[in-house]
Amino acid sequence: MTDVIQILYDNQCCKQPETTPELAELYQQEREVFDKIHAALGLKALDQLNYTQSQISHILELDCFRKGFLLGAALILDLKLPSSPQKTTSRNSDHLPRFPVEGRGRR
Repeated sequence: MTDVIQILYDNQCCKQPETTPELAELYQQEREVFDKIHAALGLKALDQLNYTQSQISHILELDCFRKGFLLGAALILDLKLPSSPQKTTSRNSDHLPRFPVEGRGRR
């Protein structure tokens, strides 16, 4: 089965963001730390660290994107479907995550 959310994430969210002064400073700090690791432990250890960190980051970012996407879809479905006085369990959005929001009721 094709993971549409993965395709959207890979094509839209994985592009390099514009560099800001704050981001440039963090990249510089990161390079300095990597240089120290490289000098102390060698290139192989640094490569393993980089690879592991990138895999962790990718999994966490995709999960965050997936949750945001599902939340957006749930919001659209909630706005689109007619409200009823009593909650039904036959909605198409039952499999989507529900996040508690105060004052959510319609009038």
